[in-house]
Amino acid sequence: MGPAPRIEELNLLLTQLAEWGNLESQADTSRVSSLSDFYRARYLYRLSHGGEAVEAGLRVFVQTLERRAELQSIALEDIAGRLRELLALSRAPELDCG
Repeated sequence: MGPAPRIEELNLLLTQLAEWGNLESQADTSRVSSLSDFYRARYLYRLSHGGEAVEAGLRVFVQTLERRAELQSIALEDIAGRLRELLALSRAPELDCG
């Protein structure tokens, strides 16, 4: 893991997610104790319905990739086993061609 992102970077990313419709933002005025606090932008974020759908879709996508990787590793083990059998057969003194 690298260093923690700067607050400015996080705010830009959260704003972008809200513009895309993945997050809903609401002004947070609960901690305002002065006029300067009021003008300082603070937001509360929550996943929108679209954001929840995107997250669920990504979860299925990752699970599918993991399953494919498992199948590929099984296939590679099977191929390696067949190659070992062929190597053993090629070293046999008499080949069985029948």
